[in-house]
Amino acid sequence: IPVIGLKNTPLDGWGKVAKRILDIIFSFLCLVVTSPLFLIIAIAIRLDSKGKIIYAALRGGKGKDFKFYKFRTMFQHLSVGEEYGGEQAQKVRQELWQKNDRGGKEGPFLKIRQDPRVTRVGRFLRRTKLDEIPQFWNVFKGDMSMVGPRAHVLDEVERYRNRYQRMFSIKPGIFGMSQIAQSSWPDLPFEEEIKQNTFYIENWSLWLDVKILAKSFWLLFSAKKSHDDY
Repeated sequence: IPVIGLKNTPLDGWGKVAKRILDIIFSFLCLVVTSPLFLIIAIAIRLDSKGKIIYAALRGGKGKDFKFYKFRTMFQHLSVGEEYGGEQAQKVRQELWQKNDRGGKEGPFLKIRQDPRVTRVGRFLRRTKLDEIPQFWNVFKGDMSMVGPRAHVLDEVERYRNRYQRMFSIKPGIFGMSQIAQSSWPDLPFEEEIKQNTFYIENWSLWLDVKILAKSFWLLFSAKKSHDDY
């Protein structure tokens, strides 16, 4: 009889409590520090294209899907969601799967270089990661963590949720090991991303979170990052 053994994660028990305390402290500090940028970014988005400032959509989470927030980086009529581009945006997204730069049309994630849906300001926000600032609110609320696997859109999640349920045993994060790897390796293979996330889940510690956060912020403010335009 084949038997598969899964290594327990230190996040079971008090590890979960300690991680949540760290998330509350760090997300609150980040919201305070970045709050002056909200108005500047909002004005830039509105001047560049018509539509909402904040993009909200469901993402796959631990146990249940949750509403995920970020600054809108695409033209509103090309952003997926009934409150945004609706059927037109979904149709364009399906067409783009045919020329997916990360794994082809059968790949688990959609990545398009020079994505025609992204605005000029959106490209800058994505390159600098400023579009992710509203996710600190997701962390503060408890939907996400400062560190964890990347949160993916639902049509991507459904391609691998059943096969890799381990990825949903913890909350998705703004920062993480696979996110760090992608900063210099944009076409990070899916299996490598799973490997990185599995290592994190099985070897979690507060010190590991601190190291990941320190390296992530260092990468954000350094020139050592990929210049591939996704």
